[in-house]
Amino acid sequence: MTANKTIDVQCGIYSTYYCLIEHRDGSISVDAPYVSWKRDTGTLARKRHAIAEEDKGDMMAFFEQDELILPANNNCGALSLEDILEGHRAHGVHVITDD
Repeated sequence: MTANKTIDVQCGIYSTYYCLIEHRDGSISVDAPYVSWKRDTGTLARKRHAIAEEDKGDMMAFFEQDELILPANNNCGALSLEDILEGHRAHGVHVITDD
């Protein structure tokens, strides 16, 4: 198992990070920050997302390039890490890499 990779972000007033976790079986997951609200109080929380095999290469690209948005083969020309985590990516859209 390799070391976990992170992308530093600002989430509300919190300085935090996304964390890519590579598991022994070859699968990956992403631990993502969000602000959880109860009445008028927001606290930093985390949610772990299992990444599907077909999304693995694109997700790795975000962490290898330390970016939250990468060029993509879609109409707007970009894809965000959150698009993949929340399932908002259209079929066939992938990040564009130099290799």
